[in-house]
Amino acid sequence: MARRKRPLTTSQRIARTILQGFFEFCFVSMSSLRFSASLRPEKPSVIAVFHDEMVAATGLFAGQPVASIASLNHNGYAVAQVIARRAGFEMVYGSTSKGGREAFYELNDALSRGKSVIFTVDGSRGPRHEMKPGAIMLAKKNRVPLYLLRCRSSGLRLPTWDRFVIPFPFARVKVEHQLIDFSSGEEKRAIKDLLPHCNEQLRQMGQ
Repeated sequence: MARRKRPLTTSQRIARTILQGFFEFCFVSMSSLRFSASLRPEKPSVIAVFHDEMVAATGLFAGQPVASIASLNHNGYAVAQVIARRAGFEMVYGSTSKGGREAFYELNDALSRGKSVIFTVDGSRGPRHEMKPGAIMLAKKNRVPLYLLRCRSSGLRLPTWDRFVIPFPFARVKVEHQLIDFSSGEEKRAIKDLLPHCNEQLRQMGQ
């Protein structure tokens, strides 16, 4: 598993502690959320969700056999530790710019071991609500279902690039999803054709 090789400086350790505390606060409402629907894939699947809906999506899949990818930097590691502790997810570290190939192999392995994989498809730097192809590539390569997921709720929106949402305690979460099933072998569209289609489906569910 890809890990940070350089030791953290004192300031980075302090920043990580603060960030972990902040995300503990973000996720404290997770167990109280009221979901309009459940989603328990019958077989290993890839779940595509937007970065700003990460808290609600984590709550939806908490306790299920799920792996997720986090950035290799110390901020990503801090968030991943909270997700792993709160939801029981297996965390894989990497990004498109660093550790990506190794992370992709580990996500393939997670699927082969019976786990679903959650992708924040516009993360970790955006643009907001613009899906990248990684989730489609992973699902297509492994011939597993791809779920396009929205988890919208009321909450506090942070002034970040993605307008990250911290759901209010006991908030109702509107769950919507669309399925693209690669497992049957009938889905023949190329990734370059699927990507704009998936983007449009995700955005329409948010309207």
